[in-house]
Amino acid sequence: MFRQLTLTVFLLALGTSASGTDYFQWILEVYPEGVFRKHERQLVDENTEFKSRGWTCTVENVWQSNGVWLLLEGKSLVCRKSGERVEKRLDLVCTDHDPTIRKRSRPVQRAGLYLDETRPESIPFLRLGCQTVVRRLY
Repeated sequence: MFRQLTLTVFLLALGTSASGTDYFQWILEVYPEGVFRKHERQLVDENTEFKSRGWTCTVENVWQSNGVWLLLEGKSLVCRKSGERVEKRLDLVCTDHDPTIRKRSRPVQRAGLYLDETRPESIPFLRLGCQTVVRRLY
C-alpha cells in the first residue's frame, strides 16, 4: 500500500512539475519618448507587440531548456521598420542555477535596444528583462 502511494505521488509530481511551467517572468519596458523618460511596463508572451514611429516589434524564437542543474529560456525581440528592409534584434537568455550551486540571489537579467542610435534621447528605447519566479522541485 505504501509503495503504491509513493509511486503515485512521485508520478504525479513528475508529470506536473516540468510540463509547460513558466520559470521566468518576462517584462518589456517601453520608453516611447526616449531613454529614461516616462515608460510603460508590460508582461511578455508570444503575442506581445509594440508599434511606434513606423516600427513594429514582436517576440519570436521562444525556447526553453530544463536541465538538472540549469534552467535556460530565451526570447528574441525583433523590430522591423515598415516600408524598409531594416531589422533590429534583441536576444536575451535567462538562466537559473540549482540553489545548492548558486551563491547569490536571483538577479533580474536585462538587455536594451535603441531603435535609432543617432538620436537615443528622443527615439523609442526598449528594454527586455526576465527574472526567476517559480522554484523547481529538487
